[in-house]
Amino acid sequence: MATLGFSDILLLIAIIVGIYFFIRLVRYSIKTKKRFIIFLFSFLTTILLLSLPFHYLVDRNKVLLKANFTFSNTFVTDADIDKLTENYNNASVTEKFAIMNEPFFRTLSDAGIIFDTKKRVQNENKE
Repeated sequence: MATLGFSDILLLIAIIVGIYFFIRLVRYSIKTKKRFIIFLFSFLTTILLLSLPFHYLVDRNKVLLKANFTFSNTFVTDADIDKLTENYNNASVTEKFAIMNEPFFRTLSDAGIIFDTKKRVQNENKE
């Protein structure tokens, strides 16, 4: 049985809050246009703020927790990961260390999405 991680729980909370605001939006939008605009704005703001702490890997159906609350790399495709891997493989030694220190690269490495093939071969030989 799969266990829920911290990011899974936060995503579930975000979905529940989104559904709650959507129901309130529909219920109160009938009364006045002003309320409709206020609830639409609050709903979109909530969705926007809930997207800050996560990387959404669209092609892999995964959600990873970000190191920093930014909008950079919020929605990531396999093409973005391939581009990052290609930049890493074509970089010099000092550039590789700089790329390895980037929070996005570390997050993908910790999740096992990007890995060093040399280290993986060494680990398999030890076993």
